[in-house]
Amino acid sequence: MRIGTVFLAGSILGLVMTAPARAAGLDDLAKVVLGGGSILKKGQEKCGSALRLTQNDSLAITFARGAAERALPISRFTLLDQAAEADAIKQAEAPTFCPETKKKKSGLMKAIKKAGKSILMARVLGG
Repeated sequence: MRIGTVFLAGSILGLVMTAPARAAGLDDLAKVVLGGGSILKKGQEKCGSALRLTQNDSLAITFARGAAERALPISRFTLLDQAAEADAIKQAEAPTFCPETKKKKSGLMKAIKKAGKSILMARVLGG
């Protein structure tokens, strides 16, 4: 897996997993979780049933956010979380936000799940 970039509505959403998990920094993994989660939650608010998150999706996002929160100093987590939320708000203003986010939903969920697992494994392995 290497780190690459996901584009959503013409701007960078965050990083997706494509390099060995240990090679990716916790900040980068947290950006995937927080950025993807913020975009999906904003999509659910703005786009309604078209972007409804399942209970499993919501649990996966909560799990990954919790892993990121425990792995990072609280000040760093808060900073990354605020940046992700601000980016999601900005992206939600785009007229193509709902259809673009709907197309990216599955990929975002996969990236969030992988990043959350990688954060957890890095903590378990002491990385």
